[in-house]
Amino acid sequence: MCAMNPRLLRPLASGFNPRSIAGIDLWMDAADGSTLFQNSDGTTPATATSDPVGYWRDKSGNNRHATQATAGNRPTISATTQNGRRTLGFNGTSHVLASFTSALQPSSIFAVANCTSSGNFPLGNAILASDTTNHPLAWIENGRWELVRWGQNMSGPIAADGTTNILSATNDGTTSTLFVNGGGAVTNAGGTFSSGALTIGAATDTQYFGGRIAELLVYGRSLTT
Repeated sequence: MCAMNPRLLRPLASGFNPRSIAGIDLWMDAADGSTLFQNSDGTTPATATSDPVGYWRDKSGNNRHATQATAGNRPTISATTQNGRRTLGFNGTSHVLASFTSALQPSSIFAVANCTSSGNFPLGNAILASDTTNHPLAWIENGRWELVRWGQNMSGPIAADGTTNILSATNDGTTSTLFVNGGGAVTNAGGTFSSGALTIGAATDTQYFGGRIAELLVYGRSLTT
């Protein structure tokens, strides 16, 4: 896989659109202010720095919106932008959004994120989780990107804390592959993702993500490099 320019996942209206690739399941884009709302029913826009986000609208066309009914568990609009574009801040202790149920196999997952807190081995700080024990993408304590497959940990390329990266993983049912910024691929044969309800920002009560998330993409198939 060739290295990707971070702007590729933050398209202009006339540029690349992730929906042009078949099989898109989820597209969350914090830069699009029309997708952020303070309450979980999506009626009060979130526009200002530190506004809570209880509803993040899915742009895939599948209406798989991510919500949080508990006010204290909602991420907030971060004061820190990425390339001048909005990001969501997660506090590492309580912030989490729930989305849709997916088999997650086969699948391709992309995240534009910046982790600001150390992970906890073996699960780490989960950006996108598939249930309470397994998740496709996570930070762990040594700064490596990790894929968890039915409880088996697969250590991926280095993605330093405090740095914004494009992180991706594919699973075709037999092989899982990790990438950081389109390179440093690590492949492991065997194992599958666990199915379940997707959550953004946490995997368990002790594995909350601390940092900023700019964008998430999930495809229901294994994309080629």
